[in-house]
Amino acid sequence: MNIQKGQIIVYAVGEKNIAHRVVNVIRQNEKVQYQTKGDNNNAPDMNLVKTEQIQGVYVFHIKYLGFPSIWLYDYFNGK
Repeated sequence: MNIQKGQIIVYAVGEKNIAHRVVNVIRQNEKVQYQTKGDNNNAPDMNLVKTEQIQGVYVFHIKYLGFPSIWLYDYFNGK
């Protein structure tokens, strides 16, 4: 896995998945861990993320792509 500083990763903590930005890549003894930070948080997360926790990497998004499904949902549910 070639994750770099600035990328957004989704990682598991217990039963929850969290999406945060990588602010530091730490390499020690052939192991890699990631320091992350939520974009709206003032400080980096306390715990480092291990490679095996990572569920995915945010690649890109298409703005407004989900709107038609929201409109259809609202239409058929009387909202």
